Amino acid sequence: QYEVSLTPQYSGLSGSPIRFGITNELAVTTAPGPYTIRLYTDNPAITLTASQDAQQASYRYSWLAACTTPANGRQAVVEAGSPLSVVVLGNPVVGESVDALIGGVAGQAVELILTDLAGKRLHQQSIPQVSGTERVVVPVPAGQAMTILKVSTATQQQTVKLIRQ
Repeated sequence: QYEVSLTPQYSGLSGSPIRFGITNELAVTTAPGPYTIRLYTDNPAITLTASQDAQQASYRYSWLAACTTPANGRQAVVEAGSPLSVVVLGNPVVGESVDALIGGVAGQAVELILTDLAGKRLHQQSIPQVSGTERVVVPVPAGQAMTILKVSTATQQQTVKLIRQ
């Protein structure tokens, strides 16, 4: 049994409350943290979730590996680098596309996938290497009241609901 304390750090904030939770461990809350939970070795990874307005993010954290490193987990934070940041300009969607700002992952490859609510792929785009904050135009087909934009790197992902006005 381990007692794990987490203090999430966020970027790209809008000023609205952030809802944070840990799947099957901590109910969603707007309390600022730190969060302390008891974990067992039979569950070596947890899924952290955060949402603000229409933006959602999740991160699979291998807490057991981090807690058993010589640096007592601090090394895992350093290796993780900056968090993936996705800001959609123009949500609700008015035209045929939206601009998305991708940040926090300079030098990494990023994949964007737009799907309908049934999971049907509507658009896919890859960026081999993000430079600083990358502005990407994502086409949003007409006739879709709501679509899902998933932006992911090798280690992180964010999902944003796009609503057509």
